[in-house]
Amino acid sequence: MPDLIDPQNMSPSNPDLFEFSKEEACNVKLTPGNVFLSTVLLICFIVSLIGNSIVIVVIICKRHRPRSITNFYLLNLAVADLLRTVVCIPSTLLSELTHCWLLGSIACKIIAYTQPVGVCASAYTLAVISVERYYAICLPLESRKWHTKKRALITISLVWIFSFVVNIGSLIIFDAFPTRLQITCDTTKGHLVDFIYQFYVTFAKIVLAKRKVTRMLIALVVVFAACWVPSYAWWLFIRAADLMGMDVWNSGLNSVLTILTYISSMANPVTYCFMNKSFRTSVFSCYKKTNSSNTKRRMTGLATALTLKENNKSRKSDKDRVQGIPLIKVILKTINLHGMSQAEEGAMRREVELLQKVQHPMIIGYYDFFTVENQLTIVMQYAEGGTMEKMITEQNGVHFQEPLVLNYFTQILIALNHMHSKQIVHRDLKPQNILLNRKKTMIKLSDFGISKELSTRSVASTVIGTPNYLSPEICEGRAYNQKSDMWSLGCVLYELLALKRAFDGENLPSIVMRITKCSYQPIGDHASAAAQHLVESLLQLNEKKRPDVKDLLTWPVVLPITLSIHLDLGRLQVPQPDKRKPSVVSRLRTTPVTLNMKSDKSKIGDFTSYSAAATMPIGSKSPPTEHSFGR
Repeated sequence: MPDLIDPQNMSPSNPDLFEFSKEEACNVKLTPGNVFLSTVLLICFIVSLIGNSIVIVVIICKRHRPRSITNFYLLNLAVADLLRTVVCIPSTLLSELTHCWLLGSIACKIIAYTQPVGVCASAYTLAVISVERYYAICLPLESRKWHTKKRALITISLVWIFSFVVNIGSLIIFDAFPTRLQITCDTTKGHLVDFIYQFYVTFAKIVLAKRKVTRMLIALVVVFAACWVPSYAWWLFIRAADLMGMDVWNSGLNSVLTILTYISSMANPVTYCFMNKSFRTSVFSCYKKTNSSNTKRRMTGLATALTLKENNKSRKSDKDRVQGIPLIKVILKTINLHGMSQAEEGAMRREVELLQKVQHPMIIGYYDFFTVENQLTIVMQYAEGGTMEKMITEQNGVHFQEPLVLNYFTQILIALNHMHSKQIVHRDLKPQNILLNRKKTMIKLSDFGISKELSTRSVASTVIGTPNYLSPEICEGRAYNQKSDMWSLGCVLYELLALKRAFDGENLPSIVMRITKCSYQPIGDHASAAAQHLVESLLQLNEKKRPDVKDLLTWPVVLPITLSIHLDLGRLQVPQPDKRKPSVVSRLRTTPVTLNMKSDKSKIGDFTSYSAAATMPIGSKSPPTEHSFGR
């Protein structure tokens, strides 16, 4: 072990320190200890370099999928660890082999400055992730207003600015200078300044940042503390006790502690990312990006060539036929099965079962599904008329005719009646999920990606759906059932009549507050009293006071439209009214009636292939359009 001198005399101005030969002091000495430490450093360098690079590539490669706010912070964490890995580990490895600093004074300052900057950036990023996850889990509604990409980028910028500023002292107190036996890169401003900088500026700040960590990151924090606390404790002991020149100083222990700090950069991507199945799936997806693109093109071509017989279409051309069989447009929705957990696979199976149960002409059609290269593809009906949301926007303030509004409303009621009879709650009913046929005369409910099947005695309690159409019971975290769909239906009816949302605001908390207080503006005199009464009946804070589907179908303003729609569909199936509310239709019974199928269907639109029903697959957030091929 080289003899060290009193740190007070460690100054380039002391001529006694230059009495040695550089060739003799700075040469490679291969000992078992050096070989072992160098091997460990090399492993840390390779694992950290590859691991953090993969994290960066995977997060950046998510071009067609939304990047969460946490992903931005993980990207920043990987950049900080990668910076420290690339700059610091090679110089440490060289010093371990030669027992000497060969890179000069400028490199000494830069590397000594870069290392604490990377450590601080990592620590502060972990603290920010902890706070962000805490609020996202415990206060989801309040956190939504400031959990934005813009604020995340601002926070990351502040983390780096603070890390660079707080460690500026490293550029001042570190320098490369010779001792009697070697050239070293160390502090030159004395013990007091060294101790104050080491503890109060760097270590205390990191400890303060780590106090904000949540249980969700406890594994990562334990690794971080295990890697850094021994090093800081040892250095504080050496600096505070002025033991730099004593026998207690052990260069081998110093090397082990240095390697331990580098393990932190190596462990971050392994602990936080590679232990996550979703992240491993993303790595695989990026690796097979080219193959996946080719697969999607093959599936698109397969769906385009999918031949389905249509008995109700009269307009056919040669280009719309393959071997004389008519073609129709379809929508492909894909589910990646690779790395799917048991819970996700169960949800997918329930989704397919749901598709088979909701067969109805006013629910989007489900044709087939197939698996190609570990991807489940669902082939669904294409609605040529677009969404009701788009239709409302295209009105440009011109109100719909009320008979048309009531017709749409009744069709939605009929579709909901079919769903509720099977104990299925849509839970995300909104104009965006209501599709139209080519003539815009018939609706089709879609996007059942978050639908839930209810048993006869069970209720759900998951907070989901679109905020503007959520029912008060969902906003307040109470149990809910089919009556929540009735509230959403009231919001849709209000929007059809008023051409604006019933409950809107600048942010999520303001929307939730208006919903829980049932605070909405009057529709206006252009709507009839009967239509406004429908809205008021549906938008009841007490879900028990809201009418159910069967009650509404027998209301005087709805009943004639119900009868007309069922007759046009070729069957009559009027539900019996509640016996507690006698009405003129109490004499009617659910009686199937066979009509002439050659009757004019132009009044109700195109009835292409409604022999099977379908729903949107898991995770879909937008209704199908003509360009909705692939994921």
